[in-house]
Amino acid sequence: MRPQEACDRDLDHGDQMFSVVDQISRRCLDDYAEAISVLGRAVHGCPDEEAKAAMLSVATLLRGHANIHHVLQASARARQTSVADHLEQVCRSISRARLIRWGVRLTLEVDDISMDPGRCWRLGLMVCELIINAARPHPDGSADTIWVAVAGGPRRLVCSVADNGFTDLGVRTARLRGGVEVLAAELGGAFNCSIESGGFRTLIDIPIAPGKSD
Repeated sequence: MRPQEACDRDLDHGDQMFSVVDQISRRCLDDYAEAISVLGRAVHGCPDEEAKAAMLSVATLLRGHANIHHVLQASARARQTSVADHLEQVCRSISRARLIRWGVRLTLEVDDISMDPGRCWRLGLMVCELIINAARPHPDGSADTIWVAVAGGPRRLVCSVADNGFTDLGVRTARLRGGVEVLAAELGGAFNCSIESGGFRTLIDIPIAPGKSD
């Protein structure tokens, strides 16, 4: 197979993947909207104030999770996507839906980098997974601060997600095997976990564009 044919095949596969993921995401959002609507009708017909407050709280939580799904939807429309803009939306939606409720502070620093939408989407999925795993309550010590930093040169991007939570390297790394490891490999990169002073850090190192690995 000639290089151009291989490239065209990969692009076709990518378009099909975006289409399937988009359909699934839209169905998830429709399900969230239906559940929120049912809760809204129940609130209006409920005479008990405590029950109303509980249902409103659940509806707010569902809206937050729906927003995360919306932000993480795959998009094949733009030629280049701002990494900073995308990750800012991802981090803001996670903070509103989960971190504020868990009492976790999140900071984000991102260089001015652009990537094709497919790569940027996968990076957002990885960052989301790393943040949620870092923030999830744990009996051995939960994080109260998470730091996300992304730096890039002309060819490669390095994303660091660090926290001050529990530091069992085996347990923390095992949580990432099924998701972050696979996504990093799809982008031609790798991830590495380490224990550092006061916490845990994951580094993702990926090419900014296919074939640009130097």
